[in-house]
Amino acid sequence: MKITNVDKGKAYHLSSDTMLQVERPNLFFNEYGEQTNPVSLPDTDANREILDYPDIMARKQKPSASIVATIEDDGYFMACRQAVLSAKRKESIETSFYMNEGSFLSKISETPLSEVFGTETIPGLSTVEQCIDFCRSLISGNNPEYAIFPVLIESDRTSSSGSPKFDYINRYGFMVDGTFYDSLNTPLTGTPDFYNAVPRTVTDGDTVINLAAGYYMSPFIRGNYLLKRILSYFGYTLKDNFFTRTTPFPDMVFINNCADTLISGSIRITDLLPDCSCNTILDVYRKKFCCEFIPNEVGHTIDIILLNEILDLPSQVDLDAYLVSRINIEYPESYKQLILSSEEQISSPQEVETFDSIADLYGKYKQLHIDPLDGAFYRQGYYFWVLFGDMTVLRINDKVAESYMKYCAGGDLDTHEISVPDCQPVMLHNNLNDAEDVFPYIGAANFLNSKLMADNTAEEEPSSDASTTTDVKLNPMLAFAYTDHGYPRGTISNYARNLSSDSSDPYIRLWDYTLTYNGNDGIFEKFYRRLDNIYRNSMHSVTADFLLPVNLKQSLSPYLPVSLNGEKLLLNILKYNLGGGLQPLETSFYTYRLYEPVSSAKSFSDYNTSTGYMWEVKQVKTTLTEEQYNNSPYKDKQFVLAFLPPATKENAESGKRYFVQHTALSYQFGNYIYYNEFEVWFVAVKISDV
Repeated sequence: MKITNVDKGKAYHLSSDTMLQVERPNLFFNEYGEQTNPVSLPDTDANREILDYPDIMARKQKPSASIVATIEDDGYFMACRQAVLSAKRKESIETSFYMNEGSFLSKISETPLSEVFGTETIPGLSTVEQCIDFCRSLISGNNPEYAIFPVLIESDRTSSSGSPKFDYINRYGFMVDGTFYDSLNTPLTGTPDFYNAVPRTVTDGDTVINLAAGYYMSPFIRGNYLLKRILSYFGYTLKDNFFTRTTPFPDMVFINNCADTLISGSIRITDLLPDCSCNTILDVYRKKFCCEFIPNEVGHTIDIILLNEILDLPSQVDLDAYLVSRINIEYPESYKQLILSSEEQISSPQEVETFDSIADLYGKYKQLHIDPLDGAFYRQGYYFWVLFGDMTVLRINDKVAESYMKYCAGGDLDTHEISVPDCQPVMLHNNLNDAEDVFPYIGAANFLNSKLMADNTAEEEPSSDASTTTDVKLNPMLAFAYTDHGYPRGTISNYARNLSSDSSDPYIRLWDYTLTYNGNDGIFEKFYRRLDNIYRNSMHSVTADFLLPVNLKQSLSPYLPVSLNGEKLLLNILKYNLGGGLQPLETSFYTYRLYEPVSSAKSFSDYNTSTGYMWEVKQVKTTLTEEQYNNSPYKDKQFVLAFLPPATKENAESGKRYFVQHTALSYQFGNYIYYNEFEVWFVAVKISDV
């Protein structure tokens, strides 16, 4: 066996019995990459020189944890990374080697994302107006690196009814007679532009703050471009993959909350990035979409593969010929179910309940629907409104759980939790000047290049202590960018409002994926259901000893299926030796065939199965005298919102009236005062009879 330090171009002295025991784990089931167990190198003068004398305390530099090395053994060749663990004079130098995924992960581990970009700015921009023009160029959605759309940020202001009002980053529309219009209900006319492309004033109580053009504007970096830059920084090229070829993922961005990105006359890329390490960005993808980054250390390329893609592949090799022991099968004490959640959550302005599982949610509210625009859970109710002697019944939607609710089916199974290191924005219905529209809400803004002053001005020059919200940590936040009738929009859903008068469908389906955990097109259904089925019905641990030939030691993928005794398995940890002769080592696998009786989580469609019956509203109006009105027990009584369970056959056959309410009201029309009593109730009817 030969181990060479590539940086020095010299081979290490090895003992005659030097042997490397290598572990090649499947990262779908483990959190570390391929590496050797710690191995001892002789503390010879040659080895000490190659490694810059790690046994001397007086050395000036830290020992390197990223030495480029190669390992050769009887036809086996592997490029790797080497880390020095310890050194004891005249005895040994302890070291480990990291191959393939291990080498890749050792490179990116704990490297700040900001280190990739340093002081880099978007090229060609040297004035605020040029920065604004750059943002205008993003409206079409054709820039492969950046996108832009409005997001809501928190504000101290409230409406006359006491509900919160929001500020914007990237508000876009057009001005007519002093009124800014930015709703999809209003076709773009004239010259649309960003609201803050011109100087504005902000009123905060009695304080008026003058804002220069360019405040509250910021582009968003596309996810594929960010991945490309991260991997390029570490010497890899990202290959074409699911996220580059599948709509809408080429338009997926990382949202930032910087409200003064443009103010210095340039756009620093670090202002657009989450406050995290490079490894965290990869973990967002790995854990959000059940995928892995597969390095090729020879070609210095990275591929991304989904577990769903792997499960459909044929076996890469039949291992029966290399089996040298009996097979051991261990069955789990308990089968499991998956829980999916984000580590962080935006504090929604609308307080809603939290639930431990989907079963708990539907157990309480029975009949729910997921809003196609915002991904939140709603129950439908009835609101009764009387005006001038006529009663109107309105259907309303009441939010009971947010779109960021974790996925957990519930039940008695043990759980395996997958926590994504991101923060999901909340889609909010915001009242605009001309209509209501839906925007991502991202919480508080950051000011990284200026500060808003209390003396009614905005500081023009960047300041190192300028941020008014430096405690606002920006976690990774994903959203899809698109253009709707000329307006830039962002969403975590896959539907938009249908503005066509020719269609009765209020929504248009944009694509097949959402960024919420729940729903028929959510993260669980699209990326994790098959793994959940495996946890519920398989994942039997299989272990056996193998003597692998050199070609399999080098090429056997830890991700692709293998065959053993006619059964397709997934590798858990492959173990093999280098040097020291042939010795069998134990390798572990997991079954992924679903064993009977097969258990599967309910689909979201199954929660809202129709009973075949519906509620029908009935009402009666009775004219009263003034005396009857004054003596009525229902005088000026307020109707309450009606939320009913699903109507059933038993409700219909009983003939009963449900949720009966009364009120007695008066109103004046001209010189006359009228008095009426209203009674309203529900009856269950068969849908086919309506």
